[in-house]
Amino acid sequence: LCSMRSLVEVDLSGFAHVTTIGYGCLSNNPRLASIPTDALGKVVDIGGRFAIRADSLTAFDASGLGAVRSIGGEFLAHCANLADVRLGGFTSLVSVGSRFLFSCPRLRSLDTHGLGAVVTIDCEFAAKCETLESVDTRGLASVTAIGGRLCAQCPSLVSFDMAPLAGARLGAGNFDDCPKLNSTALVAA
Repeated sequence: LCSMRSLVEVDLSGFAHVTTIGYGCLSNNPRLASIPTDALGKVVDIGGRFAIRADSLTAFDASGLGAVRSIGGEFLAHCANLADVRLGGFTSLVSVGSRFLFSCPRLRSLDTHGLGAVVTIDCEFAAKCETLESVDTRGLASVTAIGGRLCAQCPSLVSFDMAPLAGARLGAGNFDDCPKLNSTALVAA
């Protein structure tokens, strides 16, 4: 299910008993417009590069992914038109790989509600998202470590509440090249 230039939609109902989605699933499908998650309730692990470069994808709803515990690197990365991401379904997610939502130029806001079980986030979480203005971090209170370059290269970012991440160990380069985000916007509330 990767590199299928004419794939517009996908029926995942046959995945009802699948527990692991491997590396590169649904990647490089520029015309893929939606990814239904309702039949993926038993998936525990999602490999790296899931749906990378799904350029026609405008929205993603994780509501059917409540059993997922780990996500590999580059989840939904380089999705040119992805603007609406609903993470509320990731209630069991513990580990997030590098470049989660990396380089999604139309993503304007990110609500981490539903990520309450996440403990570790690798580098470049929501980085290089040119129109990202705000990140609601209330869902990240359980995070103990975040790799470097958190939200780096997000020139439109003006709001990021650090309070939920007060106990987390943060890597270097966080918020690099975010000229609109000043130090007062990063002060814990």
